[in-house]
Amino acid sequence: MNNNFFKLKVSLLLLIILLTLITITYGAFYGANKQVGNISLSSSCFSVSFTDGESINMSGALPLSDEEGMYQKPYEFSLINNCQYDMSFKVVANVLSTSIDNSNIKFMFDSAYIGLISEEESLDEIEGFQTPKVLGTGVVKAGTKNTKKLRFWLDESTPLDKVKNKSWNAQIKIISGVSKAK
Repeated sequence: MNNNFFKLKVSLLLLIILLTLITITYGAFYGANKQVGNISLSSSCFSVSFTDGESINMSGALPLSDEEGMYQKPYEFSLINNCQYDMSFKVVANVLSTSIDNSNIKFMFDSAYIGLISEEESLDEIEGFQTPKVLGTGVVKAGTKNTKKLRFWLDESTPLDKVKNKSWNAQIKIISGVSKAK
């Protein structure tokens, strides 16, 4: 009986060792799935149309007062929300090339806010943008279209020698998302 008991112990020990090896081997060689790269999501319910294209060029501009700048020809774009939800948006400018410092560039968003490009919030997460600056935000109600206006001009305190024969070029991007319920 001792011999049978010994054989049972050895068999159980071998079975435990075998199960342990199988478990360790499975865990070591099993490839866990993980995300590599970015996740992209496209939606056809929010669209933007730019009246004059998405690039802005300020070649040959002269310094203006805020009162004069507010009457410059606006850069217009329309936001169309075809979704069933209100959509929030950010208007972001990316300076493409410049020989004029951003601290000399003023803008007005939607006839309400005047600011300097250099003092606006920067965003890091926009692929392909070097120095994205948030120029304005808002909400477009479900099923509506809003036309927004941006005006750009040189600050009146900018010395002429800082802007003569120089240019400032930027691109506009609209970032949208579902508006949070209030």
